[in-house]
Amino acid sequence: MTEKKILIVDDDRELTSFLAEILGQRDEDCRVSVAYSGEEAMKRFEETSVDVLVTDLRMPGIDGLALMRWVSSFHPETPMILMTGDGQRGVLAQARSSGASKALPKSLDLPALLEEAIAEVLAASSSRRTVRSASSAASAGE
Repeated sequence: MTEKKILIVDDDRELTSFLAEILGQRDEDCRVSVAYSGEEAMKRFEETSVDVLVTDLRMPGIDGLALMRWVSSFHPETPMILMTGDGQRGVLAQARSSGASKALPKSLDLPALLEEAIAEVLAASSSRRTVRSASSAASAGE
């Protein structure tokens, strides 16, 4: 199995470290890195590839929505998951329009929800790549 590279972005250092530790322990094929701001996350994207971005909504400086718009522009293949303590419908709609594959509430069951969401977005991303590859191969054979 190939290694999954997950980037978790949140200005809450304790929560970020906790989530990284839990995800790393539960899946040995998962390499989790963290960033504590949108700006730091952008630098990480410039340094290495990321298979899934998990970001908080509200952060000082570049917030989660702005970060997701940037990732959508420069790394459109990267699935994104938004975590938020703000459950308003408008926020969820903004997350979708900014490119989020999933939006999760920050709750006690966040680690389990996050694990499930990461598996879902990776599977969907893999399926899209397979379809594109088959389509490209068919076009090349014409």
